Amino acid sequence: MSPVGLWLGAPLRAQLPWGGQPVIAHQLRELRRLGHWPIHLEGQVPPEIAALLPEDGSVVPGPCPPGVPRVDCRRPLGAPGVDLARPATVPRQGWLVVRQPRPGLTVFSEPLGTCSVWRTSWVHSYLIRGRERALLVDSGTGLGGVAALARESGTEVVALHTHGDWDHVGECGAFPWAWGLGSPGRIPRRTLERCLHRSWVAPWRPDPPAGWPLAPCPMVAPPSRIELGGVELRVLPAPGHTPDGLVLYDAERGELFAGDAVYAGELWARDVPTFWRTWTSLLSLPGLVRIWGGHGPVPASPETVRRVARMGGPGGGTAPGIA
Repeated sequence: MSPVGLWLGAPLRAQLPWGGQPVIAHQLRELRRLGHWPIHLEGQVPPEIAALLPEDGSVVPGPCPPGVPRVDCRRPLGAPGVDLARPATVPRQGWLVVRQPRPGLTVFSEPLGTCSVWRTSWVHSYLIRGRERALLVDSGTGLGGVAALARESGTEVVALHTHGDWDHVGECGAFPWAWGLGSPGRIPRRTLERCLHRSWVAPWRPDPPAGWPLAPCPMVAPPSRIELGGVELRVLPAPGHTPDGLVLYDAERGELFAGDAVYAGELWARDVPTFWRTWTSLLSLPGLVRIWGGHGPVPASPETVRRVARMGGPGGGTAPGIA
């Protein structure tokens, strides 16, 4: 085993997407595969990145000792000539990352961190499939084509939005109506310009779908339970991040689809006391095993969420980039 240093630089640098994941996850995996131990992690470690770190002693936050070689998160291992800080050197990557972690569940992830001032790298939407219909939980930024892919499931798809922030309701207009409690927000012009500006995020820049941005659809208050055919979801209020917050709990599987109410990452709340009451209540749900949040590494265990939250509570006020 040989020690090595891994330089993060700015917090966002470690979260830049490479190969469908934050680049730091790629770097750590490759360094461990090459037999490096320990890995000295240099730079400011944001909570979302801390949630990805192994707890076996192989990663040590802090300065790299003198004489120990160092690698940089801007330059993915195994990709000579690529510098994530220089878009011209990066081969085009897909905007939308699609995963199926288990039968009946599809996760859609978009690289939010590349085009906003948020200190979070991904925003997630979920397609939950039952025998009779499917439910799309949040519809992303509007840049990824989430709704069209969800409809490829071959069954009726209905939508529910956990709250009205723009990065979760971008394709609301692809549906005649959607369950939710608030009015859909619109993507800020400055964020859109950064997302689509070739010199800023050329490798991840999507081709805007025809007719985008889509008009918002009517929002309808959801029932207390949603039955999809063999899958029953409890709908629970989750105010704090926003007043209109909702979450879904699959008690049979112990899975919480939490939007921005609970996740392993840097948290934001318009109403901090209400946020903490909601957060505590949701983490106390009986049988809770996995949390599928709106951001951060997913799924996350309740223990991981608590550990990350101990690094710092939610910021008050309106989160940057929402406007």
